[in-house]
Amino acid sequence: MEHTLREKGVGSLSLRELAREVGVGHATPGRHLKDKQALINALALTGYDRLRQALDAADDPTLPLEPQLTALAQAYLGFATDNAELLELMYARKHDPDASEQTTAAVERTVDKLA
Repeated sequence: MEHTLREKGVGSLSLRELAREVGVGHATPGRHLKDKQALINALALTGYDRLRQALDAADDPTLPLEPQLTALAQAYLGFATDNAELLELMYARKHDPDASEQTTAAVERTVDKLA
């Protein structure tokens, strides 16, 4: 789905498109995801997990503060550059008043890494 997000934008995301991408029947994704919003939420959660993993990989607590912050900033910018559409989706979900508890928790875990 990230390929569709990257190539066509968030408006092109659908459970039917997901089924087409993974080569399953059009009703199959509906067994796992309630609707398009659930698909968008799942993508956002995946994005937050990948961003946190990138930050974890860049974090070296043995470094002095400035090089440590530089490494974290580079990891964040690398993720943002490589995943601009996904990052935009992640932040749109973050500010949605109906964001799920899972999304809120993923945001907190990621922000905690930067704090």
